Amino acid sequence: MQALDNSFLANLNFVCRQGGLFSAPPNSAWRLSGSVFEQNKFYYLLGGSCHIRLRDKNYLVQPGDWFFIPAGVDHGYSSHAQLPMRKYWMHFDLYPSDILSKLPQLPMVVSVPEDMREEVERRFAAFSGAFHADELTRRMEAKAEGIRLLALFLRLAFPYDIPVLQDSPRELMTLLAYIHQNLSQPLTNVDMAELMHLHPVYFCRWFRDRVGQAPQQYVRLCRLEAGKRLLEKTDDPVSTIAQEVGFYDAAHFSHAFCRCYGVTPTRYRAAARVDHGYHPERMDPSETARLQGG
Repeated sequence: MQALDNSFLANLNFVCRQGGLFSAPPNSAWRLSGSVFEQNKFYYLLGGSCHIRLRDKNYLVQPGDWFFIPAGVDHGYSSHAQLPMRKYWMHFDLYPSDILSKLPQLPMVVSVPEDMREEVERRFAAFSGAFHADELTRRMEAKAEGIRLLALFLRLAFPYDIPVLQDSPRELMTLLAYIHQNLSQPLTNVDMAELMHLHPVYFCRWFRDRVGQAPQQYVRLCRLEAGKRLLEKTDDPVSTIAQEVGFYDAAHFSHAFCRCYGVTPTRYRAAARVDHGYHPERMDPSETARLQGG
């Protein structure tokens, strides 16, 4: 990504703490009612089904889903004894701890396309094999594979490069982070120009030169992409999702979604559930927490 400048790479330090391949034993479940960890986490589901709760939102998870859970985020999870689960997992530290703040806010889940799953699984397998070896050189390889996995997650999270001119990358990254963190709020050109200390007319040209889109085009695409992820991963009503991503109501969201993707939100959700084999079930909050490959 062009948005990653030299200082990002020079300061980045990635430390693997634990991880590997985990399979839930037959007739048992992988579960945790809620916790906060000091390390960041990767979960990549290979098979089966599970739920993951991040903050106050429940996600329905199917093979190919890859979660990034930042350190300090309250979360819980639950698998299903009827659907044996297999996953790769990793706990890791990033230094400086705010190193990813230079990027627009990262999504905490991406769906890996079919044509990229082999690469992702090969990288996780290489990490797991190297991490559990005793030789120093193999542990160095594990760290290198961890960085490759982080880079691969970022590539999936941001499929479109953001062309950033080298004169002011930090200012633009600050603005893009602000946009992603405030999608539910009004984001006018005047407000964003004021944030950048620019005249609104000049701001529009400044933004287009660096991002390749007008500010409101970029904001609308971010809102639609965020809405699409929520349709795929949650059971929230369309009206709730519309408000969460900054649309006036469900009708405005549905109209914009249909124009962009050629299908209504309801039909998109139904097709995604069929294509990916969802098995919606409610989490049992009374389940006893057990840390197994967590």
